[in-house]
Amino acid sequence: MTDPATRQAPAAFVHGERVERPWTEVIKEFGPNDVFIKGANAIDLMGNAGVLLGSSNGGTIGQAIGFLAGSGAHLVMPVGMEKLVPDVVAASSFLGHGRIDQRFGMACGMFVVSTGQIITEVEALTALFAVDAAVVAAGGVAGTEGAITVAAQGEPDAVDAVMQYVHKLKKEPQFGVQKRGCPECNAPCDR
Repeated sequence: MTDPATRQAPAAFVHGERVERPWTEVIKEFGPNDVFIKGANAIDLMGNAGVLLGSSNGGTIGQAIGFLAGSGAHLVMPVGMEKLVPDVVAASSFLGHGRIDQRFGMACGMFVVSTGQIITEVEALTALFAVDAAVVAAGGVAGTEGAITVAAQGEPDAVDAVMQYVHKLKKEPQFGVQKRGCPECNAPCDR
């Protein structure tokens, strides 16, 4: 679980400018041209996304989905292909705070989303560089356990642009979050 002191707070933008109002207020004014961006913990090939719920109030997605559906706003779900699972719906049937007897860390439920636009590395490469892309391998060791290998094909200039972008990304520092230590965790591992 991410340490609350270092967890990035949600951001709300109105007409391209960040506002200090809570997103839970801004979303009440959403219309069909507005966009809500929410990551996911799992995706499947049927177009479903799964969002883990640590809270019994439905978390961010549970609080937002009614406003999004009612307003006709867009739900965009950026998520890495390393989170591909066989079946999100089936996975969700195993979860729930009251269903999990033994665990490491917090017991969670899962909210299944079938109406969001899932954007993986494949869709991003296609949109940004007009190439065809596919995941061709996954996994690794020594820090690459969640890695994926993507192949892209297209016009030579487009493929060159992809490679230049990837070289630039490889220079970025590793993203990290501060996790809660065991004494501070409110959902300790079953020992």
